[in-house]
Amino acid sequence: MNRHFMGSFLFLVAVLLAVGTEVYLTLTFSEFILAGKGIGVYGVLLYFVVMIVSSLLWLLSYRISKSRAQAAIFWLLALALTPVVIFQPTWWSAPLLN
Repeated sequence: MNRHFMGSFLFLVAVLLAVGTEVYLTLTFSEFILAGKGIGVYGVLLYFVVMIVSSLLWLLSYRISKSRAQAAIFWLLALALTPVVIFQPTWWSAPLLN
């Protein structure tokens, strides 16, 4: 396999994994996020586990292709949900919304 193809493929997998998880969490917890109640401890755990896996895939991709543009795109997309995860409260069970 070609190095450029392999690097691009790993980059694509990393981006799809990160963005797919962010979309899933945003759609699942949108009511709670808009109410300022956060995404819950299981959402946070899922987010950070997926970010670790996708970051390792991206790192492998970067070591193969050395594309700084892809690096910037990945980190902007991968960290898009981080402010919600860090700055909103995390709860152990879903609170009732009134």
